[in-house]
Amino acid sequence: MAESRTQIVIALIGLVGILGAAVISRYGLPSSITGTKSSTSGASNGTGANTSTGSNTPRPPDNDPDSVRILSVNPPPGTLLKIGQRADFDVYLTYRLQSLDNGALSIQIVQFDNSPSCAGASHIPAAQHVSIARGEQKTLVKVSYPVGGDKEIVKSGSVSITATLWKDFNTHQVLKHMEFHNYCWTFN
Repeated sequence: MAESRTQIVIALIGLVGILGAAVISRYGLPSSITGTKSSTSGASNGTGANTSTGSNTPRPPDNDPDSVRILSVNPPPGTLLKIGQRADFDVYLTYRLQSLDNGALSIQIVQFDNSPSCAGASHIPAAQHVSIARGEQKTLVKVSYPVGGDKEIVKSGSVSITATLWKDFNTHQVLKHMEFHNYCWTFN
């Protein structure tokens, strides 16, 4: 019983963190904290521009000091993933980090149970974290994903990718969270 409570508490903490990061990513920090006006772009990919397919993710705006741009992903978006198998995602990206000397970057596989369109309630069954330094760099992040889930297997759904830039990964201080809904895979 205590183990299931612990799992629920951990899941809730993770959900609150992801929701908080999404709100900050979407609306920015309040001006009372940053001292500047926050702006919203309406983009779901965190780059300040709307995109419709993964192959044309634009370069982050020059005025965005901290950003991630996905260059390519293998398997390609749209590939059907098979339940019970392991999918190895190779995410080739460019990151820009200007507001810190060092930080961390996480690439998360976000699973949408019983949804073929990468929409609705979700959870993160797989992620990979890497240390990053100030500047703009290209890198490859590999994430291994147990198709259908890591603990409880669902029969169908979809997965997408999110990226989080961390001020401090160990203390869960999020700098920026970006969603890439144009990268979507279904599974069954």
